[in-house]
Amino acid sequence: MIDFIITHWDSILVVVVFMAIIIFLAVKGKKQIIYKMLYTLVTEAEERYGSGEGAIKFAEVMTNIYTKLPAIIKVFITYESLADWIEKALTEAKQDWKKKAQLPEIAK
Repeated sequence: MIDFIITHWDSILVVVVFMAIIIFLAVKGKKQIIYKMLYTLVTEAEERYGSGEGAIKFAEVMTNIYTKLPAIIKVFITYESLADWIEKALTEAKQDWKKKAQLPEIAK
């Protein structure tokens, strides 16, 4: 086995690098999808619980998003990264909600 590795180390390295690139691109491509899902989940949690229930809303969003992630993505996304993304989605959602609240109602 060691002789095989020594003999073909360059081919093994190419395969490992190629696999790493594929996984990196998959994770990067999924990030935008995950971010859109988080935005939706944050909005739904806000509508369901209202203000003052931040810990409950965060836990619900974290649970919902984590159950929807593919297993391969879960390997590369840490809890801290996901928490940061939730916070960013919440910040963006709050800005959008504020803009929406400032729009005048359309008379029917």
